[in-house]
Amino acid sequence: MTFGKIFANLTTIAKAIIPMLMVLATALFLWGVIKFIAHADNEEARSQGRWFMLWGIIGLFFMVAVWGLVQVLFVSFFG
Repeated sequence: MTFGKIFANLTTIAKAIIPMLMVLATALFLWGVIKFIAHADNEEARSQGRWFMLWGIIGLFFMVAVWGLVQVLFVSFFG
């Protein structure tokens, strides 16, 4: 098995996993928004909601960045 085929197999696996992780990160962000708004009077719950929103955005950013890098590398090396 060549390096190109291994990389193609990993890309195929990532194409199945990345969308699920993006949905999870989006759900985490939305849960934080709901918690932030629903508990506007409770500072601790608002802080926790802010935490969920922050990590949801960070997760989405890194997944999109890594996915873009993988696509650029794949196209650059294997056409």
